[in-house]
Amino acid sequence: MNQSNDHSATAVMTKRVLESLVKNLNAEKAKSQTLAEQFEQLPKNVDLSSPIQTLSQLTRPESPFFQMLELEKEIDDKTAELLIELLEALIDYLYVVPEKIETIKQKIEKNY
Repeated sequence: MNQSNDHSATAVMTKRVLESLVKNLNAEKAKSQTLAEQFEQLPKNVDLSSPIQTLSQLTRPESPFFQMLELEKEIDDKTAELLIELLEALIDYLYVVPEKIETIKQKIEKNY
């Protein structure tokens, strides 16, 4: 927080970052749309399910990953670290990020 309690710069920065994110992800399709419309279009222009599809490919029975999970293939320390990193990322993706966004949305709505 700045000391003058003028938070308009924070609001402007947030708006510009949001606009930039959705504009870049939506490409040229979003130029004349409102920010809300651009967010609504985002799932049509960005494959938000891609991380789950990638994980699906990893878990196919013929994959080395599947063989690791079934203890058919030994893993080393580096691979064990990668598996933990994968679990953390998946938990964040499925639970932490959606929950955090919903909580922040509710707090903003409650304040206004």
